[in-house]
Amino acid sequence: MALPLLREIEQVYPHAEISWLGGEIVHPLLKLFPRIDHLYTINESKLLKGSLVEKLFVVLTSWRTFFLKKYDLVLCLYRDSRYLLLTKTSFAKETRSFDGSKADFKIVPGRYHAAEYIRLLRNKNDFSMLAPFYPQPSLALPDELFKILSKEKKNILLTPGGAANLINGGDTRRWPIEFYAELSKKFVENGYQVILLGGENDKWTEKYFDSNRIQSLLGETNLHDVLALYNKSDLLVTHDTGLMHLAKLTSLPTIALFGPVNYKERIGNGSNIVPMVKTDGLVCAPCYDGKSFPECSNNLCMKNITVDEVFALSFSILNKSKSE
Repeated sequence: MALPLLREIEQVYPHAEISWLGGEIVHPLLKLFPRIDHLYTINESKLLKGSLVEKLFVVLTSWRTFFLKKYDLVLCLYRDSRYLLLTKTSFAKETRSFDGSKADFKIVPGRYHAAEYIRLLRNKNDFSMLAPFYPQPSLALPDELFKILSKEKKNILLTPGGAANLINGGDTRRWPIEFYAELSKKFVENGYQVILLGGENDKWTEKYFDSNRIQSLLGETNLHDVLALYNKSDLLVTHDTGLMHLAKLTSLPTIALFGPVNYKERIGNGSNIVPMVKTDGLVCAPCYDGKSFPECSNNLCMKNITVDEVFALSFSILNKSKSE
């Protein structure tokens, strides 16, 4: 959600030199944007979940990277104060963050986070701000993936896994795997091709699907492949995952299923992402505090979203795009 800052920086500080510090997972994605002049990487998993020695190593490595480097402005987009430590050895004329120490820089609950990042950059409350702009890289789809796509049928992408959170599991925000399997069956029976997307850690979901009727790319794609695949597919159905956020960099119609997380903070307005929410009557939802999910043994906020409702919305979107 931070990529809209690239255009905003260009508008506020023309010809600024941009240094970007991000996690190892997003490094290949950030390399697609030449406007980032200097790209640095940290191991977020070790910073947040590692042993004391591992955490210290990440911080000390970052300190060495930024030692005596001069910046006019440092933006820390996280509410976790540990991220503020990473650039302490640099010389910054000004540092702005969402760590909560300054009332003006607290993230406003319910407001789109990408817009909040822009507010932090512009250092003012501007309620007439336009919707954040996401750059859309143009990528070629590898031949082996291009062959998987159906030329006769519409290609539907599902992400049945991918709910991991660096601080805790985040499983509460996952739509039940049985629901994904039933939805897949409905798509296949109605003449669509289904493709599963996700990482190596999501392979456990494969056993719930009929391998003879769907295509699985779980653990077989990188970020470049995913974006290229989005540009050639017809619909993505997902819950709140990293793959959902990647869809913002394309025009792929996307249905995003929300429960524990306030969808307004994740997708904003004017997006190609259509939210589905069924939390009426549930006083516990949303429950995500921006860092972690509370323990939940029965995530009704997600289970209330039925397969028939998701399929009906999918059918409507697919037929609308066909008519256009």
